[in-house]
Amino acid sequence: MIQAVADEEERGALACNYTSVPNILKVLNPLFLDALPHTLAEAGANSRKLLNLRNRMAKIRVFDPACGSGNFLVIAYKEMRAIEARNQTSDAAKRISGANSSHEFSWHRIA
Repeated sequence: MIQAVADEEERGALACNYTSVPNILKVLNPLFLDALPHTLAEAGANSRKLLNLRNRMAKIRVFDPACGSGNFLVIAYKEMRAIEARNQTSDAAKRISGANSSHEFSWHRIA
């Protein structure tokens, strides 16, 4: 949004920084986003593996290195939730959903 209303010079003067979605994914994909769907596919209907994946995802911590618009955190959250949603659609995941339904991700901005 800030990209549309402020020119580059004004954003620089105000220290309003924005990281684009492709650039965010260049960072997050190799760190963990590329591996999670593969792990989900490998788990198949194995409830133990699905639970392990859910626990692994719950331990992932994301921080916004630029403390800019927050887009880094928003995109990371959306990508993680999309993977979690695919996990929850499997029959095995539905059976274990009560076992660990109160997990959450941590999002940190460095100030």
